[in-house]
Amino acid sequence: GFPIRPNQAFVLDGHFINLGASKARESNLTVNLHTVSQSETAHLAKILFEVNLSFRVPPLSKGYAEGTWEAKEDVHLFGLTSHTHRRGIEVAVSRAERAPGETTSFEEKESLYLSRDWSSPAFTVFPEPILIRAGDGLRYRCLFDNDKMIPLIFGETSEDEMCILYGFYY
Repeated sequence: GFPIRPNQAFVLDGHFINLGASKARESNLTVNLHTVSQSETAHLAKILFEVNLSFRVPPLSKGYAEGTWEAKEDVHLFGLTSHTHRRGIEVAVSRAERAPGETTSFEEKESLYLSRDWSSPAFTVFPEPILIRAGDGLRYRCLFDNDKMIPLIFGETSEDEMCILYGFYY
């Protein structure tokens, strides 16, 4: 379970866009939260949030945004999902390990996640949690198809892009 402290605020960021439609569309977002006592919870989960803020895809071309998340302690990864906007055509995530004695680079191992649908990204829950050792991590890459006449960069509008990785672990 995810711990929620008394009076803790959290943000639900549901966003919708109605591109090119001739009439308004009604949208809604529903979230159900269920509480249990801590004694009923096998593990207290944490959320991994990784975002690349500094990519730039040239006009009328394909390009990548990528990054690496490093585990600060041994963790058990049990789920992954991603977020891009409409020019995001693929998000791929691999397990990454440091070679013995290496301090800066990672070696990519097996693929853990792949999504090719920006509007309904895959939500992968692993049958068994994956152990990620301290110092190892995840390598993520977002592929974009920039059909605009200007560079594609990170931003919060529907004309910008995002490359976000969410993970769930304990």
